[in-house]
Amino acid sequence: MTPESIPDFALLEGVITHHRHDGYAHDFHHRQFWMVAHLDVLGSLVTEKTHLKGLWPWMGVNRASLYQFKAEDHLPDKTGRPLKEKILAAVNAAGIGTEATQNIQIICHWRYANYTFNPVSLFYGLNSAGDAQWCLVEVENTFYERKTFVIPNTGTLTHPRFEATCPKYFYVSPFFRVDDTFRLSLPASPTVGKPFAMNITTLRDNAPILTATFQAHCKTLTSSSIRRCLWRYAFMPQQVIVGIHLHALRLWLKGVPFAQKEDFLPQQQAVWNPKPPLCSSRSSQL
Repeated sequence: MTPESIPDFALLEGVITHHRHDGYAHDFHHRQFWMVAHLDVLGSLVTEKTHLKGLWPWMGVNRASLYQFKAEDHLPDKTGRPLKEKILAAVNAAGIGTEATQNIQIICHWRYANYTFNPVSLFYGLNSAGDAQWCLVEVENTFYERKTFVIPNTGTLTHPRFEATCPKYFYVSPFFRVDDTFRLSLPASPTVGKPFAMNITTLRDNAPILTATFQAHCKTLTSSSIRRCLWRYAFMPQQVIVGIHLHALRLWLKGVPFAQKEDFLPQQQAVWNPKPPLCSSRSSQL
């Protein structure tokens, strides 16, 4: 079948970089790709397999395939509500209106061989003209807990920018305090043919400790482009989770102060899918 591009889908391919500012030298960069899609289109594909055309069986939505999107991988709770409803509820709870929101663009890793891990997922709220009004940032830790941060458009509709400084109150890493602060800076929602640059800085007492960036280029999704990415970044979610633990081991060996999750349970706030400690005493899980 002739490769065809699919409307409302795209690829972000680029480099993740981490740079520490706290005196513990530990910088790294890794190449990755993220999927870009409209949530309503993903919902329609649950029952309309033919919309994937030549990409099938490489990609699927809520059904078995090598590369698969599952709505349950985001904002998990026990209510059974659709993902879009949960996103809009979280944005409204943050005091940002969603009356003009027509589409939600999601940028994340999908399941590869039925496994996924998303340190960060982005949800852009688009109006009828396709302009982004807000961005919901979902952060996931290795306990598969998640927390969301909602950022309004701090620019204009035609030249949007999403920037905010938010108390973290979430156990993302054993090498950072739960009461550290996130400074989030994101561009307009991804557009094919344009660069995309995301920046998340962890602050303590207004001083940067870690800066994480994703510098990427937005590309058209075709059967050939997704096959190339699935080959070039084979088992990427698995690589991400393994890499996190290997870097954690290196930081521990360098003497970076280590904190256990259960030491800070009372400080965690508004966590999706909260998990209890592995034991009543100290746990060694990262």
